[in-house]
Amino acid sequence: MKVSDVLVKVCEPGRLQAAWQQVRVNAGAAGIDRMTVEEFAQREAHFLALIHDKLKSGSYRFQPARRVLIPKPGIFKKRKLGIPVVMDRVVGTSMHSVLEEIFDSEFTESNFGFRRGRSQHQAIRHLQRLAKEGRDWAVAVDLESFF
Repeated sequence: MKVSDVLVKVCEPGRLQAAWQQVRVNAGAAGIDRMTVEEFAQREAHFLALIHDKLKSGSYRFQPARRVLIPKPGIFKKRKLGIPVVMDRVVGTSMHSVLEEIFDSEFTESNFGFRRGRSQHQAIRHLQRLAKEGRDWAVAVDLESFF
């Protein structure tokens, strides 16, 4: 599939609407523009049309994320967290759904990381089955830490 085909799918109005509904359910804090999910909801049709038009014209640009520090449980260190603006969350969710459709079928059954319908509990049960089959090794890779 060509990149242009992917972008056409990302800006489909129905997909953007579904992405917005997911962002709305997830809620979350406001980004650097201080627009809340509730404020976006009040002008939903306007903002979704704006996102669609900007994506279609190629003029959409992601905003910088608002940086906050959140405490790590059990220690005094804090973890950096970037909070995107609501519009970027909608676009990102739409992109995710398109890329998931393209690539998810290519992942192995042993891949549980950040996949719809997969959980850490399922991963543990999968490893337990493999251990019962006599397997001796399991490998987990954290790509962020790897590089």
